[in-house]
Amino acid sequence: MEGSSAVWSFDETSVLHPLTEEQQQQFEGFKRTHVNLQRLEKEETAIRQRYGLANDVESTQVFKAVEAVANSPNATESNKADLKALTDLRTARGIEANFQHYYRQGQLLESKVLPTVEGSQSYPVHGARCWAVVVGINVYQNSQPLSGACSDAKAMYKYLTVNLSVPRTNIRLLLSDGPPMPKDPHYPSRENILSALFDHLRDNPRVRKGDNIIFYYAGYGANYVSDHTFQCSDDIQALCPADRDQPTPQGRVLDISDRELLAFLEELRDKKGDNVTVIFDCCYSGQATTETALRRARYTAPMKISLKELLDAANNDKRRNPGSQSVFSEHWDWDTSTCVLLTACLASESALENRFEDGWRGFFTRALLALLKRSNRWTYEELCDAVKEYMPRYGNDYTQTPLVVGDRQGCRVWFVPDDQISPPQGARTPSRGLLSLLCPIF
Repeated sequence: MEGSSAVWSFDETSVLHPLTEEQQQQFEGFKRTHVNLQRLEKEETAIRQRYGLANDVESTQVFKAVEAVANSPNATESNKADLKALTDLRTARGIEANFQHYYRQGQLLESKVLPTVEGSQSYPVHGARCWAVVVGINVYQNSQPLSGACSDAKAMYKYLTVNLSVPRTNIRLLLSDGPPMPKDPHYPSRENILSALFDHLRDNPRVRKGDNIIFYYAGYGANYVSDHTFQCSDDIQALCPADRDQPTPQGRVLDISDRELLAFLEELRDKKGDNVTVIFDCCYSGQATTETALRRARYTAPMKISLKELLDAANNDKRRNPGSQSVFSEHWDWDTSTCVLLTACLASESALENRFEDGWRGFFTRALLALLKRSNRWTYEELCDAVKEYMPRYGNDYTQTPLVVGDRQGCRVWFVPDDQISPPQGARTPSRGLLSLLCPIF
């Protein structure tokens, strides 16, 4: 029978020992999943009988048949309960399949030795001089929902407040995980995201020049193919706010283009310094992987608009400083002096989220935070390489390569006192002026 686990059983003696506390908890969770899977497969057999389906009918067809009945106008509570049981069965099978892949190689899922960095303990970070805008969008008004973006954003928020001791008032957290709330300032609409960037970061008098600034985004990305409405040879990539494509008196709510973000980051650098970290767990291509019930890409189709419409929104923003670089520049390029940018994958790949034992999460953010919680002595380059090594591999259909870009990628993450700065051998050593911004004496 498709998806059956009847031929497989746990043999705890073959699992690598000793296990860390985290690995032991994960292994116990998988054992519970295995027991639950056996129960659900018995329930699937009973459902087949109730719906008159033969035993040789594939599980996928059983699910579709029950789904059609449960979504019909005459559906009963029993039909809906059957559909939930089959949905849970799909989830359990996916979790167990992931576990088996690593178990048969003598290791637990994600239990391989973490990449290490010189110095096991984290250095102290002055949390009061860290500022962040954190965005997570599961529910869109005009797009299919994601499942793990809000969990990733909440995990990032927890890391900042707990591990780095950043005051909650220093963080603007914007989430969309339910019905739209346009009037809520914490709803990640286009206007609220941009307002958070301008008001909480660039124009905030409490943010001093050289403070550590973080912008984190988890949600959909979109790619706009270059056209001939103006001189532009490159595609434009964009972040997708929760209210994208909603009607407004001026037209529609538009995505936030990479050019619009760079124009902001240049102004932020000029006013607050270049100690800025931007982290994107999204992608701009949906062609690199096959989505399943347990895995999906953070990519959505672009809006049906011209590039001129998209960029006019940035050009007409009255919050922008006069004299800033035009978003219509023919030779536009990402200014690597503005920030260190960490992205979940290459432009041709997909940033995936997956159903794990602890719920839906993005592969990239989950790995990134696991490493940062162990130590913050990484340089950005080391951290990116470690994330590549640590991210799980799920067969030949999955390739996701994190990328780091920025003049400061050879510097340590976050900032520390001068006497603790020690760039790795071969890394670019920042100038004295840059060090004074990155590593102020507290």
